[in-house]
Amino acid sequence: LVYRCWQNNDIKGSVSAMRRMSDHAVTADIINVLIMEKSTKYITLDICTSVLPLASNLLESGYDRLERCSSCFQELDKINASLISLTRREGKVGRSARELSLLLHDIFKTPSSV
Repeated sequence: LVYRCWQNNDIKGSVSAMRRMSDHAVTADIINVLIMEKSTKYITLDICTSVLPLASNLLESGYDRLERCSSCFQELDKINASLISLTRREGKVGRSARELSLLLHDIFKTPSSV
């Protein structure tokens, strides 16, 4: 619905649909598009009064996002642990497990400069 309204140049309708969805990812995407240089023609006082409370909610959701990221990280850690035995296999399964293991290794690396 958000996309359909946007395609019809109904920016206010897009923002209204976005507000009803209460989806932080959609909110972030729409705000990102609105602040792009070529989209500034869509920003009106009316749009701002609709978008700013949503942006505020998005910023306040940082803790929720941190929780979800932590949960994803824990699941990836479980997957990484189960890959050890699969990487020793021959064939496509072993190859795929080794590739995934290399990708996860980059995720689990802790940067030394932090």
